[in-house]
Amino acid sequence: MGCRLRIWLTTEEKQTLEELRRANRVPQRTKERATVLLLNTRGLKNEQIAQGLGWALSTVRHRIHRWQRRGLVGLWDAPGRGGKPSYMMSGK
Repeated sequence: MGCRLRIWLTTEEKQTLEELRRANRVPQRTKERATVLLLNTRGLKNEQIAQGLGWALSTVRHRIHRWQRRGLVGLWDAPGRGGKPSYMMSGK
């Protein structure tokens, strides 16, 4: 097993993540990612976070690495992600 992946946040970063977690108009996935970071800084092990959220450990670790690389921007999905709607044209 590798070394423990742990992050430290500034007071401003913690406040921003708490606000994101509680905001009404923020995507659920972004809120969950903020929760992962906050739980990590509170001292929970990544295995505990993964188990509590029903996520794979690799997903938790990926979210933390993405925070380290991209910061706040890394909490949102990249544009163009997800399936696109498809429409059936009738009559032609």
